[in-house]
Formats: sequence, C-alpha cells, structure tokens
Amino acid sequence: MSTTNTPHAETMRAIVCHGPDDYRLDSIDRPMARPGEVILKIGACGICASDVKCRSGAEMFWGGNSQPSWVKAPVVAGHEFFGEVIEMGEGAEARTGLVMGDRKELDVRGAHLSPRTFPVAIDLMARSLVTTNGIVTHQLPLADYEEGFSMAAAAESIKVLLIP
Repeated sequence: MSTTNTPHAETMRAIVCHGPDDYRLDSIDRPMARPGEVILKIGACGICASDVKCRSGAEMFWGGNSQPSWVKAPVVAGHEFFGEVIEMGEGAEARTGLVMGDRKELDVRGAHLSPRTFPVAIDLMARSLVTTNGIVTHQLPLADYEEGFSMAAAAESIKVLLIP
C-alpha cells in the first residue's frame, strides 16, 4: 500500500521522446509508487549535452556502426532533475532512506558526479554557501522545451532548467 500526503491527478505533463528530433509535450498517466519505490513531484529538470545529443539522433543513443540502440522510444526525456517525495510504496523508506517531503536531486544513468555528492551539494546550496548562478543560466517553463533544447544545442547556456 502506498502512502501519500496529497491527492494526485490521474495524468501529468512530460516531454516524451518519440524518436530523434521528435520530442513532444504530452499528457501521460501519472505513475503510482510500487513496493520499494518513491514518486517525486518534479521541481525542475535540466537539459544537458547528452539530452541534446539524444535528440539530434547520435549513434551512441540510437545505434549505428554495429552499435545497438540504447533508447527505447517512447520514453520520458530528462535525467537530471530534482523534486519532493510525495508518495512512497510499501518498504520504500527502508530501501531508499527517504521519507515523505524529502527533497532529492537525481541524475539517472551517466551521472557526472557520484550520487553521494548530491545531498552535500543540496545542503551547501540550502545554506547559501554556494550558488548555481554560474551553472544554471536559463530557466524556462516546461512548454518552452524547444527553446531550451535550441539554447543548449547552440551552447548559449551551461544548464537550462525546465520548470513545470
């Protein structure tokens, strides 16, 4: 049985990769926490160089030259994100060490930093000991994801955050 602290919509908005150069803002079913899992309400999601490469059809994601495809479309795009724990499946607290209301930054697959550095980084930012001003150069609403990808591809930014 899952634990929740607020009612949730049946659907949510997400940028879905349907193929190279085919990213869409879709309405998808909201996931439900299964045993051992947590659901985060996403505060923002970054667009990085690997997202741009995937969107442009790079072989390292889509296959080619005897390399198999890594991406299995359709898939929700974005792997650098943060959010608040809003739902936990049975046993999730013991498995993850998280509790309802925790804020978590994640980088799924291909993390540039060790996951153990994220709590330290979040703590330093929360105490205003470091800022992201030099890293996060643009913040856009989720609906403006095309502009965010264009900025990242043209190297107009270091990190673009998409805000729901």
